[in-house]
Amino acid sequence: MTAAPPPRDSALDALGFAFGVLRKPGYLWAPMVLTVVLLLPLLAVSAFGPPPPIMPSPGFAPTQPAFATQAEFEAYFSSLLPVLAASLVLLLVLGPLSSAVIYRLALQYVEGQPPQPFAPGIVNLAWRFFLQWLAVVLLIVLACLALVLIAAVTNALLGPGAALLVAVILAVGLFVVVGLRLGLAPIMLLWGAGPIEAIDRSWNLTRGHLGRVFRWFVVVGVLVALLSAAISGVITAMFSAAGLPFVGQLAGAVVVAPLGVMQVIGLVQLARLLQNPIPPPLPPPALPDWMNPPAQQEPPGGPPVASA
Repeated sequence: MTAAPPPRDSALDALGFAFGVLRKPGYLWAPMVLTVVLLLPLLAVSAFGPPPPIMPSPGFAPTQPAFATQAEFEAYFSSLLPVLAASLVLLLVLGPLSSAVIYRLALQYVEGQPPQPFAPGIVNLAWRFFLQWLAVVLLIVLACLALVLIAAVTNALLGPGAALLVAVILAVGLFVVVGLRLGLAPIMLLWGAGPIEAIDRSWNLTRGHLGRVFRWFVVVGVLVALLSAAISGVITAMFSAAGLPFVGQLAGAVVVAPLGVMQVIGLVQLARLLQNPIPPPLPPPALPDWMNPPAQQEPPGGPPVASA
């Protein structure tokens, strides 16, 4: 396998290259196994416990168990508390590991390396992912506090309607701009940066390229999401026909897990493009003197004067 060619400013080309990863099982099995482990508590409840709430799936309306009394409602969710606790613990432990594996596999595919999802260093990478998540959560909390303060000041000066409008506009703008500027921070972790350094490098790398980053994120995210929704919807429909919609949604989540590798490949290509921008085309070489047409010279005395 050879490394990816130098990226062009085309998210579709990057996804076309990334699509090839779906034909290589070595890059796909680890995300599927980790997803199964993350879903073990829900699988156990589905097999041995009360029917859990159905997770919404694209194209399918979620269904919830009916409760005749408040006691049934409380008993049902009390039985799910251990499942939720186990799921939270697994998410905190395996969530960063799953992200590290997916990002490492994507980088290995782009660089033409054989798939080694659990090669040495994966625990350190997962730890840096976890620390970066904490840093991002802290930034979100600080941003929310700032928005609350701005809304309070606006409410005191202009009233609640204006305060709500200003808060919504600022929240959406802040989410989009900061999300795009920090969207390549996980790629910087792959390239050896620390959690905070990766955030700073992503911010600097995307400076002046917000439109390009937005275009790539939309194209890559929407196309991969549509493919995931289509595959998951088909699998859920098949299991729903057999009376097992919840199992179908879990199976769909496992099957589409490797698509995360495909999505990250597109982001790696974007980071490579921003780090090594395509140079502008060279001007055509100058013609030799004998090929240049002779310059027209004006006759002595200046240009001829038109007669009346």
